[in-house]
Amino acid sequence: MRNMKFAALGLVLTLIIGILSACGGNDSPKSSGNASESPASSGASGSGETVELSMLFGASLFGGIHEDLIKEFESSHPNIKIKAESLPDSGIFDALRTRISSGDVPDMFHINIGHVTTTLADEAGYITDLSSFESIANYSSSIQAATKTKSGKTGLFTLG
Repeated sequence: MRNMKFAALGLVLTLIIGILSACGGNDSPKSSGNASESPASSGASGSGETVELSMLFGASLFGGIHEDLIKEFESSHPNIKIKAESLPDSGIFDALRTRISSGDVPDMFHINIGHVTTTLADEAGYITDLSSFESIANYSSSIQAATKTKSGKTGLFTLG
């Protein structure tokens, strides 16, 4: 359980850092052209304003520890608030497909490479290529290859 907690915290922090990198200077990795600008990429965090990031994931993804992880992250990043929505695993991809179609896509979401919903999100411009982040080098070449979307973007980091 301890390893799961660290892996989940690592995933949450990686996702948040990836999203917030757009708030920094010009040296930050560039977005892949998301269809709509998220609150995280509006530059609000640089001005001291509170930024709210939305997150959608399947209930079993974090094994029930997401609330503690989010509280821990928010306590060390007081200008960032995470609005997490956990859905039953059986409905996560249907809900995400609906949100992609309506343009109401959360800032961070649970995906599985190769799943039709991931392809839909990628084609609609809602997946940012994370391959330029230094932390990707911590993954083996086989993991890096396995986490690429059909368009070749590294769209996620694994929990394992």
